Amino acid sequence: MGPWYESGFRYLWAAAIETGLYLLIPLALVALRGRWRERRDGIYALVLLLVVTHMVYLFEIGGDHFEYRPLDFYWPLLAVPAAEGLSRLGGGLSGWLTRRSHYLRWVGPRTLAVTLFAPVLFYASAIQGVLLFEGTTLPGHQDSQVQPLELDHENPAWLLAAPGMPVLVAVQYYVRHESIAHGAGRRYQKLGTLANVLIRDFKSYESVAHEVIPSDAVAAFGAIGVAPYFMPNLTAIDVLGLTDSAVARNPVTQAVTERQLAHDRRPPPGYLRRRGVNFFPHRVRPSEAQALAAAHYALNIGDGTWISFSVADHDWANQRFAGLDLRAKNRFSQTDPAGNRFGIDGIDTGAYVGEEFLGRFENGGMDGWQVDGKAVSNHALNPYLDTRRRPVIGHVGPGYLTTYFLGKWERTGRATSPTFTARDDQYLAFLIAGEFHDHVGLRLLADGQEVAVWRGENREDFELVIYPLREVAGKDLQLEIFNHEIGDRPRLMLDHVMLVRRELQTS
Repeated sequence: MGPWYESGFRYLWAAAIETGLYLLIPLALVALRGRWRERRDGIYALVLLLVVTHMVYLFEIGGDHFEYRPLDFYWPLLAVPAAEGLSRLGGGLSGWLTRRSHYLRWVGPRTLAVTLFAPVLFYASAIQGVLLFEGTTLPGHQDSQVQPLELDHENPAWLLAAPGMPVLVAVQYYVRHESIAHGAGRRYQKLGTLANVLIRDFKSYESVAHEVIPSDAVAAFGAIGVAPYFMPNLTAIDVLGLTDSAVARNPVTQAVTERQLAHDRRPPPGYLRRRGVNFFPHRVRPSEAQALAAAHYALNIGDGTWISFSVADHDWANQRFAGLDLRAKNRFSQTDPAGNRFGIDGIDTGAYVGEEFLGRFENGGMDGWQVDGKAVSNHALNPYLDTRRRPVIGHVGPGYLTTYFLGKWERTGRATSPTFTARDDQYLAFLIAGEFHDHVGLRLLADGQEVAVWRGENREDFELVIYPLREVAGKDLQLEIFNHEIGDRPRLMLDHVMLVRRELQTS
């Protein structure tokens, strides 16, 4: 990535204060000086050369994402020279005190060395000791929300009572806070808890992955080590590039102020789509309700265990999991309107059944929608579409309308549906995704007048919208997806537009 000295400086400053390097290295220098003056013995120079050279390397690359992991070899190497330096320092002080007063002759070198050992041990290890043993996590946090204890101007009070310790804690807190904000020196408790959460979520897949996950399922993960271990037959893409050459070689363009150490790499535009990412597994759940609350689908694998997952294309899920006990809050069909059954959470909970397609956009078609300008197209026809770094989730079939064109900022326009009418008991249903932008959206026209408008919620995940048509029943209706913005790349995506009716629930 190139040098990042600012991050390396913060990382090493925090490490030096927390782990006592600011004391151990000077003590090693005292030992080296004494040995060299006595018998020209420079063995400790090798120790310091190894440590300091490696610190220069860390200073250049910005440190490490994990908490002081690269420094592990420092302390075994520094232990003996630091101890000898402490002994020599005690001897020197003993001689100085003896010269000052004959009453201090009883203060021998060993006594002073032992006396110095206590404060050196305290100031070299107290901060790290508190972080390790005095409340590793804040109370009330669970799973991935666990926050490691951090020292500040109030915490802990007994440590701050030591002379000079408030200054050390203040400097440590500042550089540590800035480092963690850029992904450097993350606390091991936080990362360890995340690992435990991922293991808990995916371990149950170990016994079922070979049987139920389709052979053409492709997933993308930011933490590549855990899920593929338990799902070895699943094709897994590492979005951070540790195990993926295309991502690892993708240039990084963000400013230094926005960088995240070891987490700057991202897939090239369109890469996840080209690799066919289509499967997004969640943790195994003990009930259908919990599984559906987390994802598109719940698959019963026996013994009251449910696999929870979302998909890029609902048609793909219908085909690949046919014949299995697959549950979904929303059922989609490209061929039969009545095969679409939707359940919406909230006060107006109920089931909706499809009656008429208004736009499916498959095979590159527009289903009679009239295009004005160049802003709207079917993504299946344009290789520059769908180029965000993360995959689009939850459309039905490969085709959908979108306003996004890579590098074509000047494009504006709209696509308008054929005119249709609705009964007072019908609802409009569609899938929508994209960004919230004043000049990009989907609107409903009744006799040429706008009666409703929808925009994205800054997500790439399609969300189901159901809108009652009682107030506009019998009028000439049209839908219009539009982009009136020049000089930006706002994006809206639309799919699976239908007329549906509310199905009466019987107890």
